[in-house]
Amino acid sequence: MLDHLRSSISGQQYDLANPELPSSAVLVALTNCNSEPEVLLTRRTKHLSRNPGEVCFPGGKWEEDDADLLVTALRESHEEVGLRPEWVDVVGGLKPIVARSGLNVAPYVGIIDSTLDLQPTSDELDSVFRTPLRFFMDEKNISPYKHEFNGQEFSFPGFVYEGYTIWGLTAYIIVDMVNSVYDAGVEMVIR
Repeated sequence: MLDHLRSSISGQQYDLANPELPSSAVLVALTNCNSEPEVLLTRRTKHLSRNPGEVCFPGGKWEEDDADLLVTALRESHEEVGLRPEWVDVVGGLKPIVARSGLNVAPYVGIIDSTLDLQPTSDELDSVFRTPLRFFMDEKNISPYKHEFNGQEFSFPGFVYEGYTIWGLTAYIIVDMVNSVYDAGVEMVIR
């Protein structure tokens, strides 16, 4: 699976979705088990004012000292889960997207050693976990997720894995990757 990923996106770069907006970057880290790679994910603590309790990738806002957005993704991954930049074999970029917060989000894919024991190193996170990449390729795993926003309840498609709900931008980036790299044909709809 990883060989196919490498040949599909190796060195791939994209322009930002909207250069006028502030920028951020995330690292889509996959473990190096070629037959069954896993996606590294984190969950934000519930006490945060923005996106409390949401599952996300390691990443964050671009800072002036960052040479580019890849540096942002690697720096934030180190700050959040202790993943040192030299431990990441960066493969390439995925299509950037504008988040509901108004940030450009540039996703980068990297391969990490499956034996790494990564833990939250920031009070922004309460857990670090892994989900098999194949899990996101099966539409049967998509289920509705109810979320309240501005006093209204909305239902979004998402994935539930071992008690973690993966929805929104995080789910979108994963599904976009499995569809573009593996031609998985996954549609983010509630069935």
